[in-house]
Amino acid sequence: MPATKISELMKVDRNTINNDLKFLYRQALCDYNLEDMSLDEILEKQLVGLEAQRDRLGIYLSDAKDVTSKVTIERLIADIDFRLLTTVEKINHNTVQFYDQIIKAVDNTAKNKKLDVRFGSLVSLNCVRFPWIRCR
Repeated sequence: MPATKISELMKVDRNTINNDLKFLYRQALCDYNLEDMSLDEILEKQLVGLEAQRDRLGIYLSDAKDVTSKVTIERLIADIDFRLLTTVEKINHNTVQFYDQIIKAVDNTAKNKKLDVRFGSLVSLNCVRFPWIRCR
C-alpha cells in the first residue's frame, strides 16, 4: 500500500509515513546481521515473512470484489508459494550437507567392506579435533 493511501487512512502527513517506513526498513536491515545468524536462521526468517505476506494476501483476496483484483492477488499468492517451495528446496539441498552425506555413505561402505581406508569431511574432522562442537 502506498504511503499516500496510508496517510489518508491514518489522517497524517505523507512525509510522516515515509519517515516511519525508512526507520522501519533500517531497523529490519539491522535484524539481518549475517555475522550473528546462521544460514538456517536467515532462511527461517525469510520463510516466516513470506508466510505472513501470503496470509495477508489471503485476507485481501476474501475482501476483493472485482475479478481483476482477485486474479492479481491470486497471482501474487502463487508467486509466494513458488518462492516458499524454492526456499525449502534450497534448504534440503544444501551443498555442504549433501557432500557430507556422500562422504558418510562412502565411509560406511569402506567400513562394511573392512577396507583400511577411511573418509571424512571437514565437519567430521572438527568433531574429532574439537569434541565440544556438537556434530550431527
